[in-house]
Amino acid sequence: VAALQQSSLYLGKLIIQSAVNGISLVSTAPISAFTAATRVENFIQAFGISGCESIAIFVAQNRGACQERRTYQGFRWGIFTLLTMGLFFSLTINLGAYPLSALFLGGKAEGMELCISYLKYISWFYFLSFTGHAWVGWYRGVGRMNITFWGTTIQIICRVVGTYLLVSTTSGLSDPELFLTLTAGDGL
Repeated sequence: VAALQQSSLYLGKLIIQSAVNGISLVSTAPISAFTAATRVENFIQAFGISGCESIAIFVAQNRGACQERRTYQGFRWGIFTLLTMGLFFSLTINLGAYPLSALFLGGKAEGMELCISYLKYISWFYFLSFTGHAWVGWYRGVGRMNITFWGTTIQIICRVVGTYLLVSTTSGLSDPELFLTLTAGDGL
């Protein structure tokens, strides 16, 4: 089921990328911003994914050893650590949106404004993403992969549908923060 979860996420990301590529006739700025924002987010999300895997392994081992108290204590410590990292990355991305964007866009004007705007907007939601990583770790650790599969599948379907709706209307380009939030926002 873990492979299905990851497959649904990355298949959805490919579909979203095709929608973003479809607006290249209008402007290349959203494509550049999407690519840069996705790279920044993929780097940051690696920390959340590592925390998720750590929690899953810890929970599974301790539940297997019938150490329920230790399981819950470890999970509390894990979620605290991930939330702390989420808040740290929220501040880092918000305050460092320009240099992070410039790192991938080379300081070029095209796409910089969109990427910076998106990073500043989405940065305050990283605690939700990192909270999600903690719960995915918990459910993987207790063997409830069906919950993580359906959660990932439902959120990626919503993102794909939302992306295509925004691309097919002019609102996708007149509201770049909303467009980039749906398209570049990383899933679990």
